[in-house]
Amino acid sequence: MRCVDIGIACIVVTGSDSDLKRVKDVLKIELADNGTLVGEIELDSIEIELNHSEENTDLVLVSGLEALSPKDSIMYAIRSFLDLGKHTNLRSIIFCETYHYANHFNDYDTPFYHFCFHYPIKD
Repeated sequence: MRCVDIGIACIVVTGSDSDLKRVKDVLKIELADNGTLVGEIELDSIEIELNHSEENTDLVLVSGLEALSPKDSIMYAIRSFLDLGKHTNLRSIIFCETYHYANHFNDYDTPFYHFCFHYPIKD
């Protein structure tokens, strides 16, 4: 929450699958309590909708990167969507399992290369 509170536009949270689910659930509650309007993009779902109306979303939670290849075409579309969101004050939190983080965020040839502030979950 500290990262969101200080206004960081994009954060990637890493950890185990169970830790990510727990943190995501807690964040949803805390953000709702703060009056933050939250949208979600779940990449492991069949349909992915990348519509943003700045009137009804302050922050988007992105999960399921593990389900797709780092160079999948939808990854480029999501990166573009989040880039546009930065210019309309849409903030984002991306949840990525630690094992997959390097493939998505440390490879120069992928769309999310060094895209977000990294916040690893520690036990």
